[in-house]
Amino acid sequence: MSKSESQFLEWFETKAPRLLKMDPRTLSLDQLLSLILDEHEIESSNLISDLMKVCNGDIRVLNNVPIENFKELGLSFEKADRLLATLELVNRGLGSDESKDMICSSSDAFRLIRSRLSGLKHEEFWIMIMNRANHLIGLHRISSGGVSGTVVDSKLVFLKLLQFSASSVIFAHNHPSGNLKPSQADIKLTEKLRLAGDFLDIVVLDHLILSDEHYFSFADEGLIVPK
Repeated sequence: MSKSESQFLEWFETKAPRLLKMDPRTLSLDQLLSLILDEHEIESSNLISDLMKVCNGDIRVLNNVPIENFKELGLSFEKADRLLATLELVNRGLGSDESKDMICSSSDAFRLIRSRLSGLKHEEFWIMIMNRANHLIGLHRISSGGVSGTVVDSKLVFLKLLQFSASSVIFAHNHPSGNLKPSQADIKLTEKLRLAGDFLDIVVLDHLILSDEHYFSFADEGLIVPK
């Protein structure tokens, strides 16, 4: 046996690389959290069980846990960073290869933006920027607000669109309440942005309102008719 082979076997037999020896899909959520947080003795620690109670089986919720709550749970800065970094990698993976995607329907748009808005307890407004072939060339958050709304500055919206030489755009924001019905403010904002887009030759294709699992499409409901 060569020295490199011996070193590999020594490394492989350590306790650390547990996922290399089993199918990760067979592990429970609390077991996966214990690996991320280096909590090997699950039974002797309340941290994992407390985290499970906080997220109620949906780890996306942990993205929105206030910092002070992490402290109360006994999570160190290092472990909190490790957990949040893992969650962000998951989110980015759900929306990977965005620049290669063509958006041909509201469901395509929902698939691409969903990971950015899912699980949030506050409203955010995003823009999906596309070229003439309807390929996504940019995905950007314009504003972040409170539980019941967020302020959208149309100047910032079109500044970003012009920077990318956008041909068309889809707007998206979430309703943390889960109620997908557009408010009068949503309708007025959409019309205001559509008119500005017409003036700049940037087509507003749609505006999506999202909950965690579903969406409302202005275009599908006839509230936007692109020229």
